[in-house]
Amino acid sequence: MSLNCAEIDKILEELNLEGSYIQKVVQSSYSVMVLHLYKTRPMSLVICLEPGACRLHETTRKIPKFDKPLRFMELLRSRLRGAKITEAVQLNNDRIVRLSLETASGMLYLYIRLWSGAANMLLVDNGIIVDAFYRRPSRHEVSGEPWQPLPGETEAAVTDVEAKTTESTSITVSPIAADKPVKTYTVRSYDASKTFNEAIDEWYARQAPVLSLEALRAEAERFYGLKIEKISRALEKLEAKKHSFLQADTLKHQGDLLLANLYRIPQGASSVELEDYAADNRIIRIALDPRKTAQENAAGYYERYKKAVSGLEALTDDIEASKRTLAALNEELAKLRVEENPYLIEKVLHKRKIPVQRKQAAQEKERPGLTFYHDGWILYVGRTAAENDELLRHHVRGKDMWLHVRDYSGGYVFIKNKNGKTVPLPVLIAAGNLAVFYSKARRNGQADLYYTAVKDLRRAKNAPKGTVLPSNEKNLSIKLDPVVLKQLEQSRGEALN
Repeated sequence: MSLNCAEIDKILEELNLEGSYIQKVVQSSYSVMVLHLYKTRPMSLVICLEPGACRLHETTRKIPKFDKPLRFMELLRSRLRGAKITEAVQLNNDRIVRLSLETASGMLYLYIRLWSGAANMLLVDNGIIVDAFYRRPSRHEVSGEPWQPLPGETEAAVTDVEAKTTESTSITVSPIAADKPVKTYTVRSYDASKTFNEAIDEWYARQAPVLSLEALRAEAERFYGLKIEKISRALEKLEAKKHSFLQADTLKHQGDLLLANLYRIPQGASSVELEDYAADNRIIRIALDPRKTAQENAAGYYERYKKAVSGLEALTDDIEASKRTLAALNEELAKLRVEENPYLIEKVLHKRKIPVQRKQAAQEKERPGLTFYHDGWILYVGRTAAENDELLRHHVRGKDMWLHVRDYSGGYVFIKNKNGKTVPLPVLIAAGNLAVFYSKARRNGQADLYYTAVKDLRRAKNAPKGTVLPSNEKNLSIKLDPVVLKQLEQSRGEALN
């Protein structure tokens, strides 16, 4: 609920702003501005333009700074710092407050319109708008426009009819039309042991829909809860994968047993029982792929062993990083649960949401080609010369990796770099599968590739769009793997075609 005209007069009467000097201007959110004043004592004047909670009042709560400088705040800092408030009055009981400000360069006027449907704050010089908190061209509330505080009235006319009420507990506003009843506004009831300013500050901190402790804490629980749940699920998967990787020696040992007993393994068997020479000749069962020969099954166990060994170190780093992130989120949430200052809770939530919003905006921004995910790595694929060129120019950086098939035309594949990490072999093989799949070599089912860092690519002069000359390239031979392609297809959420 926003302040009514009687409450605004009560606030101004208690504060007695005339003679105060503006020492500092702080904007704590997209709808809250704070003027730090000094007269006989320091005072923080909150001006909130949020629909449903429009108000101005003194606060004793700590006001955090916004993370980046905002336009209107910077203007007020440059024009009003050190200014003296010579008058603070509500115009015609219409919830428009005018602060008359004496500055070194002359008189300026700050108009604060506390209307829930059209709140705004405007700096005016000689009847012309210097700038507005919310720029609204349709209402002529932009720089350079003449300013009329009330529709159809000039500033001089409003001054003549200003309400000079000394009793702020009840104000009667005359109807515009004769058939409408007279409306009386009163100050809401409050604890008489406090000033009305103190009561209002406490009321908005606990009950207002925008900055209430309950609402902000509920939002914090929801926001942090979702992030914690997401990271916890990912951590469980990483732990399970690490457990399987820790069995790498078992995979190698099973491959050794298969090679040592080739003559005992029948073709087409789905499993075989063999004596384990490393465990007192105990009989163990080893699973087999019936479509493969004994040698191919043994080679499969060795391949799984190599992947496990190569991925274990990176996986351990990812697990530790996830645990640190999880601990930090839980610690932040615990602090917010006991924090009593709604302005601080709002700032923390805003700061946390900014990376999420930027990430969503980046995802929404149209990127050419296709995007895949494999073991936490991001892969871009260009399917045409135009997509290849666009990705190369605007969406990859020097340390990202580039792959392309040899002797065939086809799309570029890029692996986005992770600081301090080398691309694991499984990710490189997955990217190689994409390079073959999106090339003329697809019908062959295999091809030779070369790969290098994007910084080692040089554009070819007078050549078709997207043509590059690589250096420091390495070779890779890829045979299309349906299993890998299916995993990539699922990570993208769309069918390969």
